[in-house]
Amino acid sequence: MEYIGSGISESIINSFTQLPQMRVVPQSMVSRYKGQEVDSVKVGKELGVGAVLTGRVFRKDDALIIKVDLVDVTNQKQLLVKGYSRTSSDALGGAAISAMQEEISKQVFEDLRSKLTNKH
Repeated sequence: MEYIGSGISESIINSFTQLPQMRVVPQSMVSRYKGQEVDSVKVGKELGVGAVLTGRVFRKDDALIIKVDLVDVTNQKQLLVKGYSRTSSDALGGAAISAMQEEISKQVFEDLRSKLTNKH
């Protein structure tokens, strides 16, 4: 699960760096929060960002579930909560995992981009 989560996280970060109006914190700066329960507002202030995206990847029965939560740091408001799922059989093997990570990160990026670009 950690491998899948890291891949999705890296892909989302890479996607957002393509938007010139966004200041995106690099993976190396956020990796210290990995595996911890975090206060998004506190983390956002520590990193000097306006919004924080957190996520979890877990397995339930025969499915991989990815949950994301976007919080506006300034207003302490939840902007988006969404879940994505794939059957575990979709994620067998390296190529399938990479394709799944790419597909999910594209969906997350599109959902978040509309929220963030309308806000900022």
